[in-house]
Amino acid sequence: MIDKNIKLKATHEKEFLNIFNVPLSRFMHPIFGFDIIQFDTYIRTPDGTSTKEWAKKRYGVESVGLLYKLMGSKRRK
Repeated sequence: MIDKNIKLKATHEKEFLNIFNVPLSRFMHPIFGFDIIQFDTYIRTPDGTSTKEWAKKRYGVESVGLLYKLMGSKRRK
């Protein structure tokens, strides 16, 4: 698991910085992976709005795909 998280960070850190203007290391833990709760707080997702909806609206559709990759999930429509 640690190797997977380190690889994810290395693979996507530049893209993350370009999209969100913050280092991925702020939200990526080598053991626990991507901290979506901390990230959700950082982007100030309004109550009643999903992180997916807010990221898409504020940062574009590419941001949603990246978040799914970091969480190790397949993207849903």
